[in-house]
This record gives sequence, structure tokens and C-alpha cells, in this order.
Amino acid sequence: MAKPAAYKISREDDILRIDFLQSPEREDMVALMDELGNTPDSSLRLYVMIQAEVMLSTAEVREGASIARGYDYQPSRIAVVAPGSITYGISRIFKVFRESEETEFSVFRELDEARDWLRA
Repeated sequence: MAKPAAYKISREDDILRIDFLQSPEREDMVALMDELGNTPDSSLRLYVMIQAEVMLSTAEVREGASIARGYDYQPSRIAVVAPGSITYGISRIFKVFRESEETEFSVFRELDEARDWLRA
């Protein structure tokens, strides 16, 4: 039996939105980054972690950030919505490894606040 999808990608006007439907594993995160690395029209990205907690190790977070930074196309802004304390903390760790000169990154607890920041 196939594993249910860990995430869903959709569009909100100029924002590429990624909703996590369940807690992602390392393989899910790598697959997502591969998919997004081939999406050149996604300069604003919104990761929504309302339905799932992220339970990745620091090594896995560092690896994911390294993979994401390796793509030719880099978004200008990334926002993560993480109302849960564990996911919020892990997202802040990811921010440290992921942020670059090309990409601003911020973590929020509220969806509207993240959208406003992306569009500011």
C-alpha cells in the first residue's frame, strides 16, 4: 500500500503554498525540495505546518537546508507557519542553515502574519 502524501502544493496568487498533511520524514523533505528546486516561479514560499509536527534531527535539518541551497533557483522569501512549539523550534534551526543572501526566511505561529510578511 502506498504511503499517503506528506504535503500538498498549491498557489495563493503570488505565493507558492506547501501544506504538510502529516509529519514529514527525511525522504519526504528531500522529495519536496527536489520538486521545488524545479519550480522557477516560486519566489515567495509559504510552508504551513498546522496539521503536522516536524520531528527531524539537527543533522537531517542541516542536510535539507544544504540540498535546498544547492538549487540554481532560489526564492526571495520563505515563511513557515508553525504553531506547535517543537515544529517552531525546528523551523528556527532550519532558518539558520537555510537563510542566504538571496533568501530571507522567517518563522511564524499565525498564518495571516506569515502572508503579510511575504507580501511586504
